[in-house]
Amino acid sequence: LFRSLDHKEEEELSEEDRKAAWAEYEAEKKGLTNRFNMPAGIHYTQANYSSQVPYVPLNLGALSTLTNSQLEDLINQGREKVVEATNNITSVRLQPLEEITSLLRKENSSLSESEIRAMALSKQTNMEIEIQRREAIYNDVLSKQQMLISCVQRILMSRRLQHQYNQQQQQMADRKTH
Repeated sequence: LFRSLDHKEEEELSEEDRKAAWAEYEAEKKGLTNRFNMPAGIHYTQANYSSQVPYVPLNLGALSTLTNSQLEDLINQGREKVVEATNNITSVRLQPLEEITSLLRKENSSLSESEIRAMALSKQTNMEIEIQRREAIYNDVLSKQQMLISCVQRILMSRRLQHQYNQQQQQMADRKTH
């Protein structure tokens, strides 16, 4: 993702593509085509698995103000959140109903079989809900990480295009003065 911004001929854009990309870049700078216009913020919050949103999404404008190094750090923070969410899913195991029932029977010998069965079903249902909640958080974290990577790629491409455009403008200015 964070390759050198060196000029490579095989990545050369046509004049038309450069103009279109430059126009898009200028429009984005002015906020006209900011497709990722979400609540502002440039840092992930700590993953809190009791909350609905594990971290705050970013907007393209806020991301555009960051250096390449800061963008890389942000991507790495997002990767850590994905790993954390993955570990959070794998740390919970759905116990078979028979196993839950057996444990409850040992812990609650005074309860009737129907009470133990009801408690076991309730416990298993709660575990299923918890697993689904953790999976939803994982999917949300992963989706936001993918969106962040996409935004960063667009920013890096825009920076590269701007660099190429500036070089061309400088070359044209140099030709006019000679």
